[in-house]
Amino acid sequence: MVELLLAMSILSILAGVSARVITVALASWSYSRTQNETIQSACFALDHIVNKASVSNRLLLPLGADSNTDVLAFSAMVDTDGDGLIDEDPGADLTGDGAPGILGIDDDGDGSVDENMEDGQYEDDDEDAFKFFGWQRVNEDKVDGQNYIFDGDGYIDEDPGEDLNGDGAPGILGKDDNGKGGIDEGGIDMKADDDEDGKVNEDPIEYWVYYCDPDCDPNGGRLIQRDPNGQTDVLAEGVTTFQVTRREANTSGVELTLGITDSGGEETILKTAVYLLPEFEFAGYVGWP
Repeated sequence: MVELLLAMSILSILAGVSARVITVALASWSYSRTQNETIQSACFALDHIVNKASVSNRLLLPLGADSNTDVLAFSAMVDTDGDGLIDEDPGADLTGDGAPGILGIDDDGDGSVDENMEDGQYEDDDEDAFKFFGWQRVNEDKVDGQNYIFDGDGYIDEDPGEDLNGDGAPGILGKDDNGKGGIDEGGIDMKADDDEDGKVNEDPIEYWVYYCDPDCDPNGGRLIQRDPNGQTDVLAEGVTTFQVTRREANTSGVELTLGITDSGGEETILKTAVYLLPEFEFAGYVGWP
């Protein structure tokens, strides 16, 4: 009887130890699985963005180097007019979406979205418009090819008018921009014809845009992708950090930081960087192959 009780006691101890080991193992497996799912979700979202950005040639947002930017937008490389060039003849509203900057986005980070849409302010691509004795700060930063800052706001070529380089002529004044033997076809009446094809403002910059909805916070948000047609998809959920840093104000390189918090309250943060395609040397219009 004593030996039986002793054996049963030993078995009970072993069972308790085994149960504890199994419990710890299951908890560890559950934690690892949750971490793996979170990492996979973050990797999927970042890879998705990088794959699209790496074949784009125009970074729209952030406007300048800013470590606190939580939105990314770049050209979707759509040849709207079917002439073989991309984004070469936009209007004063660069994106053609009828809003200052990117529709529904706080481009300049001042807390307001699409401010001052009245009186043609939809042409204000950097959302810095204001009125002073009838003067409006709109279309103040012509594209000059030298990355020279005309308006003094620290951003480069971000708010041109219909005549992108502001020289009062189609394309570059005195140049045969499209190589068809004509120079400044249409004269001043066609100064907004940046590719000298006889049409005006027919190729706006259609874009991809990425942002959090609601804004990234400790409770977690959703990372949203909006396509050129305005349709939205959720790339990741539980997003508590989405940070976009433009390396320099006049480059198209960005660093992306994405943080996703799991059900246990632990945040996984991944970082990556991507450079957009280089633009053509300035040739009278903003056009790329």
